[in-house]
Amino acid sequence: MQCILGSGLELTTKRKSMKCNKFTSKSLMKVVACTVVALSAISLAKAQEKPDMKPVDPTGTWTWVQQGRGGGGGRGGGGGTNVLVLKMDNGKLTGSLTMPPRGGRGRRGGGGGPGGGAPGGGAPGAAAPGGAAPGNGAAAPAAPPPPAPVKVDITEGKVTGSTVSFKIVQTMGGNDITIPYTGKIEGDTITGTVTMPARGGGEPTPTPWTATKQK
Repeated sequence: MQCILGSGLELTTKRKSMKCNKFTSKSLMKVVACTVVALSAISLAKAQEKPDMKPVDPTGTWTWVQQGRGGGGGRGGGGGTNVLVLKMDNGKLTGSLTMPPRGGRGRRGGGGGPGGGAPGGGAPGAAAPGGAAPGNGAAAPAAPPPPAPVKVDITEGKVTGSTVSFKIVQTMGGNDITIPYTGKIEGDTITGTVTMPARGGGEPTPTPWTATKQK
């Protein structure tokens, strides 16, 4: 009788041990699976934090023609070309932007009619009696020189992958205005937008710009 009871207890103990081992194996597999999923998620998150590609080096001189108000090609209606000089050094982007002058061309000087003579002052180009100058006797004032281009240093220059961004500060109406530029570099072309301040306190206007790298 004792032998039978002993065998029964031993068999029961073995069955419990097998169930325990099976439960432990399943739990261990679940823990391993959860760990693998968690590590995969962390690796994916870190990969997404990294740039898609090595930053492009935008070092060089880039130019583009700026369309101004009224379609004149420059600020204030005057024509001109923007010259952007960029330099990438140890991950830091610096440079300068030279812009067309505001206000366009210089004012033309006065003068008489065709040939330099004033209306009613005799024949065009003919000398007045007594050796006086043609026309009304006064020489036409010399035209003032055209405004000089505006050169400013860029600030907060940054390159992320193929995207370049920077800001410039201009003085308008006695106030310093910050103008941000962004663009995407593709070969020898930068295509992006510049957010120009609006007149009268309106909403800033994003304006496209496309620059070409000079060889």
